[in-house]
Amino acid sequence: MSEMDSLQDKVKDLDNLINEKINERMGPLKKRRKTLEKNLKENQTHLNQLVSEKTAAELNLKKVEEALANNMKSQQETEQEMEEIKKQIAELEIVAKEITEKYENAQEECHKKEQELNDLRTRVREIDAKFNAIKNSELDLKLESEEKFKFLNEKREKIARYLAELESIKLDPIDEDEDDQQQMEIDDQTPETNVKSSEQEKSKKEHMIIPILSDEELEHLSVDMIEKNIKSFHHERQNLSPNFGAIETFRKNRRDYLSKVADLDDITAKRDLYMEHLRETKDRRFKEFKTGYLIIARKLKELYRSITLGGDADLEFIDSLDPFSEGINYAVRPNKKTWKINIHLSGGEKTLASLALIFALHYYKPSPLYIMDEIDAALDFKNVSIIANYIKKRTRNTQFLIISLRNNMYELADRLIGIYKTFNITKSIPFDPIEFDRKFDVKNSCTQSTINTQTTTATQQSQQPMEN
Repeated sequence: MSEMDSLQDKVKDLDNLINEKINERMGPLKKRRKTLEKNLKENQTHLNQLVSEKTAAELNLKKVEEALANNMKSQQETEQEMEEIKKQIAELEIVAKEITEKYENAQEECHKKEQELNDLRTRVREIDAKFNAIKNSELDLKLESEEKFKFLNEKREKIARYLAELESIKLDPIDEDEDDQQQMEIDDQTPETNVKSSEQEKSKKEHMIIPILSDEELEHLSVDMIEKNIKSFHHERQNLSPNFGAIETFRKNRRDYLSKVADLDDITAKRDLYMEHLRETKDRRFKEFKTGYLIIARKLKELYRSITLGGDADLEFIDSLDPFSEGINYAVRPNKKTWKINIHLSGGEKTLASLALIFALHYYKPSPLYIMDEIDAALDFKNVSIIANYIKKRTRNTQFLIISLRNNMYELADRLIGIYKTFNITKSIPFDPIEFDRKFDVKNSCTQSTINTQTTTATQQSQQPMEN
């Protein structure tokens, strides 16, 4: 029994020794196995991750290829639209050229009318000067004629008086020599005067009665005294002879005067007609201008109050009787501030005031096209949004081309054209947000996010998006 026990003990010892040897040799192998299993598990996980990434990459590649194909198609459509836009621009340029020609023709016609008006004014001044000269001549002629008539009447009275005195004197028959001498004196005058003087002398001789003197009266008469009286009478008669040429001159001057008065009346009537036409034109211009002014002023007040959320604006004639000579005063009152004129406003306030006036003018007389260069540069975020929404909603049937770097301005655009520069080459990117949303069924927020992403990248490369 003891031997069996000892053998069993030896067997146990040997088993223990074998186990120890096995454990000594298997320990590193187990550790290595665990390490390999761990590495295998990690590699399997990494492999699964790579497979997932590969699958995702393949899906992304497929999506990118589809997006690229769509972009190529969209680019082709955009190029076609650009061609159509170019055609429309060419047509608009033709229309603009025609409008410009009409405007230039109207300006030229206006200049001609102004020149004609100036000529008429000059002619009216000349006519007034001639009229005054004719008036002065008329007065001079009137005074001269009055003096001539007065002088003539005096001479006629003297002639009548002397004839009466001669009729009361009896004379012997006058010999032919005296008649010849008188005839020679008369011949020195003009032919017309001679004829009239001859008729007058003949009339005098016919009406002259030589009285018959008594013997006593004849005794007191002497030949010398009679000859002396006769010579004296002849001398006085020659001095008293009327100048019939002055009467003819007066008649001629009177005819000229009446002709000039008729011309003056004709020219004065034409002047009055032109002045009346000018007055009516000025009145019509003032009425039309005032009608437009009242509409623009009322709309300006409304627009400025809406875009400034409580401000006020006013247009006022500097001279209410003649607004064309002095002009119009434009004053605004920004929200919660006092009234100011344009030169005392800040940059943003000037921008809002100017845009309000432009929109008021557009309301009165719409224009088909506006080009605005960074009108939002001096505005804050709120005012940029107000102006952008007004342009978007209120200005229908009008095209606005706006150069802007503010996203809350160009996010509302119907068309975007990004301008950027790479490698010293300027390029452009056209983009149609509405067409993009319609094709890819993207919500508005996603579209705005896409616009922001693309335009931000382009802006970093000196992009200036233009709203159309």
